[in-house]
Amino acid sequence: MPDWSKPTASDLYVSWPGLLADRDLASATMFDAAVTNTPTGAIRYDVAAQKLQRYNGTTFVDQAISVAGGGTGAATAAGARANLGLGGLATQSASALSVSGGAIDGTAIGATVPSTGRFTTVTATQINSFRHGQNTTDQPGSGNAIVGGAMTFDATAGIGGSSLFLSKGQFWSLLLNNNSGGGDAIQIFAYQGTPVGSVTIGAAAVTFNGHANPPSDYRLKEDFAAIENAVALVAQLRPGWFTWKQSRERSMGFLAHEVQAVLPFAATGRKDDIWGHDGPKGPDGEHLHRPGTIRPQGMNPANLVPVLTAAVQALAADVAKLKAEIAGLKAKA
Repeated sequence: MPDWSKPTASDLYVSWPGLLADRDLASATMFDAAVTNTPTGAIRYDVAAQKLQRYNGTTFVDQAISVAGGGTGAATAAGARANLGLGGLATQSASALSVSGGAIDGTAIGATVPSTGRFTTVTATQINSFRHGQNTTDQPGSGNAIVGGAMTFDATAGIGGSSLFLSKGQFWSLLLNNNSGGGDAIQIFAYQGTPVGSVTIGAAAVTFNGHANPPSDYRLKEDFAAIENAVALVAQLRPGWFTWKQSRERSMGFLAHEVQAVLPFAATGRKDDIWGHDGPKGPDGEHLHRPGTIRPQGMNPANLVPVLTAAVQALAADVAKLKAEIAGLKAKA
């Protein structure tokens, strides 16, 4: 065991190299091994505890290195986290991180690897936004941002509020699904907080409740012309009663492909079409529609109103003409 009081004048000269070598080894290993007559102020590195200590003349006392000196300024793990401003983040699992305060500014979350998370409360003020798949200036569908999504918050006087922008190259930008089967509204439209309309999704149909007024301004149209042969067109339509297969509800209407054959603009999709492997997928990578299942056609009965109106007008004109002819015959009789 090294003795820090050695060598002395009474020690044999031949012993001096060995005694000095023991002291040199103790210094080089920072007193990790026990020595006798340890000098006051000696610095020891405790390998087992992995910390620095200073001898006060009686025992070794733990020493904290300041933050400015490259340390933590604390003698405990909790104190080190507090001094470094880490809080509880340093003890959390990398796969279950919880941020309960502070701000994340200019930091990309999930920039290279998809990430999932849950926000209890998100507060944004003065033109802040959430953006995906686009630059930081354009809104999806305009400018250079063709595909992407954004939710923006603008507190500017007169236009304050939030806006949602969605844009895609194919399939749907928004999927609304109702699993309740109770006929609850899946979307509500309100004016100054008062509901004025809603959309409900049933087993076989989407119902719009309220008033919908799509653009019909004359300044948006050209080549406006009368509908010819309206009665003949209507005669080719085949309205009828039917039963929805899934809900077993009885209703009346048309078959989309039959209407499409007469009025192509009035129906969408293709007869007997099915979903393929190129169909839309959800966030989990699974198909939203199983390949090989029905890809239904659709139609809006409102598209039939113009031709029905023209047919009624034509029939009304024929009736008026017949009435006039009958009145003339009666007058001659």
